[in-house]
Amino acid sequence: MKFIYLSLFLFISAATINGQSSKSDTTQMPITVRREATKMAQFLVQRDANALINFHPPKMIQGVGGPQKFIEALEKLWHDEDAQGLKLLADSIGDLSKIIYYKKVYQCTVYQTMTLSHNANKRIIIEYPIIAISYDGEKWYFIDTKGDWDNINNIYRKFPELSTELSFPEKPKIQILDN
Repeated sequence: MKFIYLSLFLFISAATINGQSSKSDTTQMPITVRREATKMAQFLVQRDANALINFHPPKMIQGVGGPQKFIEALEKLWHDEDAQGLKLLADSIGDLSKIIYYKKVYQCTVYQTMTLSHNANKRIIIEYPIIAISYDGEKWYFIDTKGDWDNINNIYRKFPELSTELSFPEKPKIQILDN
């Protein structure tokens, strides 16, 4: 009988320890989000489509027809930017909102500031939030919001797991400066 109790005690202890070790460390999440967002921003400046794909939610990749179509869409976007005389000079990551756990998804907004040149005589600075999401608290994906400013509800339709507690300004901050 003692053997059964001892076995049960060890089983419960082992299950508890395993359960705790697999739980995400929420104190490290803001550091991880910022680090991963910074990597993504660097790949964006470098125009590395193969690396950027790893920072977008699988649902988004499939929504455009899979990895190859996603890469082709990025390359077309960059080609169009070149034709318009736009060049991304820098992309930096700023403040994070509070990380929310909603519908089994960790999520927050992260401010991104992009500096572009236009025909070498203008500089455009755009600041807006992107959405960071994680399904496990460790691997983070980013959702660009600047294409949906006219109707932020489009993002919520595409990602119903997002909390309405995420805050968005009415529109991005844009500065146009002479060089």
